[in-house]
Amino acid sequence: MEKPSVPPTKNKQISILFIGRLVWYKGCDVLLKAFSRMRNKNCRLVLVGSGPLEEPLKILAHSLNLKQVEFTGMVSEEEKVKQIEACDFLVLPSISDVEAFAIVQIEAMAFGKPVINTRLKSGVPEVSVDGITGKTVEPGNIRELAEAMDELATNAELRTMYGLQAQKRVQKEYTQEMMSKRYRHAFQKLLEKSEP
Repeated sequence: MEKPSVPPTKNKQISILFIGRLVWYKGCDVLLKAFSRMRNKNCRLVLVGSGPLEEPLKILAHSLNLKQVEFTGMVSEEEKVKQIEACDFLVLPSISDVEAFAIVQIEAMAFGKPVINTRLKSGVPEVSVDGITGKTVEPGNIRELAEAMDELATNAELRTMYGLQAQKRVQKEYTQEMMSKRYRHAFQKLLEKSEP
C-alpha cells in the first residue's frame, strides 16, 4: 500500500545555496549582507567551497549576527549533489566579468532549481535567464539581491515554475552534444581568426 503524500508545511525553512571558491569576484560579502536584509527570516544560507576569504567571510557573518549561515568548506562531488538537491534555489552573486560562465548554474538547473545570478558582461546571465529560470540582479547591489532572494523564498509557485523551466533549458541547450557542438564552433572561429 502506498503512503499518502505529505503536503509541504507552510513553515518549511528555505535553503539558499552558494557553491564556489571563496574569492573576491564571487561576491559572497554582498550575499551575506543581502541575506542579513531579507524580510523572510525563515531561511538558511549554505556556502559550499573554500578559499582565501573563508575566514573574513565567517567574521562578516558573525558581525552581522547571522545565525542561519553554514560554511561547509570543500565537499565531495556526492555531497555537492546532496546540497543542490536539498536547496530551494542557488545564488551566484558574482561581481566581476572574471566569472565567465559558472557551470554550477547548469548543475543546479539540471536538478530543477531556480538561480539568482548577476547581470555581468559575460556568459553568466545567458545560462540562467531573468524571469524564465530565475532572477538576474545588478552585480554588487545588496538591496536588489535581498529583494530577489525574498521573492523566491516567499513564492513557492514561482520557484516551481522557474525550476521546471530551468530543467527544460538544460535539456534543450546544455546537453553534452550541444556543449560539444558549441565548443567546436568556438574553436573553428578562433582558427579562422588566426589564419593569415
